[in-house]
Amino acid sequence: MLKGTFTLLLQDKEPAVQKVLILNMNIVLDMFAAQIGTSEEKERFFSQLVPSLLQYLETTAVSSIAKLQPIYNHLTHFPNYFSATYLHGTFLPVLLKHLKNGPRALMPQCANIIVLFCRRLCSATLENDIFCKLIMDFGKSKSYGNRIGFIEICKAILQFYSRRFFRERFFEHVLELAKDAVSNVRRRLCLFMPDLKRALRPPAEVELMASLIHAVAKLRMDTDPDVIEAITAASKEIDAIEKEMKEDCGRDPVDMEREIEEQVLKEAAIEQDKLERRQKIREMLQNDRAEKSQESKRPGKRASNDSGSSRLPPAPNGPIVRQPVGGNYAPGVSRVAINSPAGKDKRSARTATYRATSATKR
Repeated sequence: MLKGTFTLLLQDKEPAVQKVLILNMNIVLDMFAAQIGTSEEKERFFSQLVPSLLQYLETTAVSSIAKLQPIYNHLTHFPNYFSATYLHGTFLPVLLKHLKNGPRALMPQCANIIVLFCRRLCSATLENDIFCKLIMDFGKSKSYGNRIGFIEICKAILQFYSRRFFRERFFEHVLELAKDAVSNVRRRLCLFMPDLKRALRPPAEVELMASLIHAVAKLRMDTDPDVIEAITAASKEIDAIEKEMKEDCGRDPVDMEREIEEQVLKEAAIEQDKLERRQKIREMLQNDRAEKSQESKRPGKRASNDSGSSRLPPAPNGPIVRQPVGGNYAPGVSRVAINSPAGKDKRSARTATYRATSATKR
């Protein structure tokens, strides 16, 4: 009975009712999750709530912090209620829109929820797809706001994933923003530099350390005063982190545990890359065959194709001057001339003369 009542209330359009429901959503959903017995019944009930929650997220004004903040506070618990199918196919697309168009003040919280959902997908393939999309749609975006959002994504990844995973997948992409044309993006990257230094805690690649040093040096020569101020403060913090690393070289057990869990994701990414390459090769071969098939159907190409068939071309009207190798007739004399009646008589005469000469010699 309570389940049906709550589902109906969640569909209520009255703002006062929606506000109360959103503020107390976690308490109500935790109660239902604890009371519902079987996993099938639990999944069926929570799936009924998805349309109403999705509508609220889509219709909520993305510029309104007051409306988004309460639902963001509860979204971090959604992986406990909803399956990976709803997290990936329903809620993540809306959150990505919020990250692009939502209020800047909620951008860090929105990025944290997105990365948390990715971590709880329990599917290496889906995670890899989302991360590739984040790099292309945010890290390589033409919008400077999206590039700032990419920095927030990288901050969140360092909270939920291992340092090795971040170094292999995101480190170089985010460091490219040191050359960004927008000074605000470069300044945000300067504020993120200490976290990048922590991501290089041993064992880390020497090449990445050199890249970080080069990026810091480049930002020190920036012409924007805000960027200079930010990188100066960041450099002092980086030096302090360097001293801490020399004193404590031990591995972080939490980070090591994350690496083990992410090994499956890494292997899946390698396999997916192989599949994509094979698919590209197949498409190239198919396109090549299609082009050849179209060329063969063109009128200008038909003669060349017929010449390669087993059928012989018609004989020319004039005398054939081509002499086959090993022929027993004189150069320049055609096979047609040799096989003519006159030619046969001449051959008979030669044969008789040859036999007579042979008999005389004997």
